[in-house]
Amino acid sequence: MAKKSSKQILAETMMELAKTKPVERITIREIVQSAGLSTQTFYNHFADRDALILYVHTSALDVLIDKLYSDDYDFRDMIHEYLRFYSDHLDYLKMAMIYSHGKTSHFLDFGNYAVEQTCKYLCHVMNVEQLPEDMRCFVRIHVFGQIYMYAHWAWTDAKIPLNQLEDYLVRATPPALAPYFYRECRETAAEA
Repeated sequence: MAKKSSKQILAETMMELAKTKPVERITIREIVQSAGLSTQTFYNHFADRDALILYVHTSALDVLIDKLYSDDYDFRDMIHEYLRFYSDHLDYLKMAMIYSHGKTSHFLDFGNYAVEQTCKYLCHVMNVEQLPEDMRCFVRIHVFGQIYMYAHWAWTDAKIPLNQLEDYLVRATPPALAPYFYRECRETAAEA
């Protein structure tokens, strides 16, 4: 088993502390003391607590995006796993979104990151250097719509069952993106 990096340790410590204390009340001093690391180590990796909060979210997405590059995994699988991650860390992610706002909000930062990662993936599967503007726009609409729905689901106390929300999110995919996102759409397009 690979040794965890100090960045991973800080992220895991933040998640653990957030189980017992609201995110906005967790200090950098508490994080580094609980992690057994120095304040300088924290600042070697993160500009501030919000950057650490964003890292927790983006690193979870990175794991799922990496899986997309395999033939037996698609966006439906990613949505399923991401919803499970969101469900498992509901309070933490709600607080991350609530206690950041404006141009540096968690919602915008994570959304922009997810858009760029999705565009990178699409460039790979489409074998192009850059996506046409309409495709980038579809990606932005799709990603921010999904993030909004995750947040709405969380703030309404998860009243929609996960499998139903997953189905809604898949069905809401813009038709121009679906053949690149879902195996069944690729297979249907290949048969036509």
